[in-house]
Amino acid sequence: MGRKKGETRRISSQERKSDWRCGYCGCQDANQFIRDGHYRRNLETGWGHISGLRVPLLECQRCGHDVICSFRILGKFQRLWIDLEQDALFCSGLGQSLRSITQRWSAQLESNVGLRAVNERINQVEPLVEQMRRQAIGPCPPVVQFDGIWVTIESAGEQIKGE
Repeated sequence: MGRKKGETRRISSQERKSDWRCGYCGCQDANQFIRDGHYRRNLETGWGHISGLRVPLLECQRCGHDVICSFRILGKFQRLWIDLEQDALFCSGLGQSLRSITQRWSAQLESNVGLRAVNERINQVEPLVEQMRRQAIGPCPPVVQFDGIWVTIESAGEQIKGE
């Protein structure tokens, strides 16, 4: 909301445009929004289950209706958090099957995770891959640097010669 916890709302004549919008009048002026309680939801993460997560609600002072809020790290109706989505992409890139990913998640979260839930997250990447394929590759740098380690392996039965 652009102010510290407990700080009173300052109404100014200058509009502070926000990404959020009133669902009724379409107002996007953050000066017109006040906190209107919260709702509770559950969220599954790679570290475990979070129950009763309090998600704030806002109200528009112009018309008294709810403000449509979207948060970057917590999507509406999202049950699985970002870390699990990244895990699905990583595992599918390594060639793991949907079934093995869902079985591991179900064991980790101690609740059932469907194949569709994992498949939907993996399919979200497809448009980005297609976009990358259409873009031309830029010029290559004149120098390519490699990093390596030199290892000498001795096997049994070889004679070591002194210098």
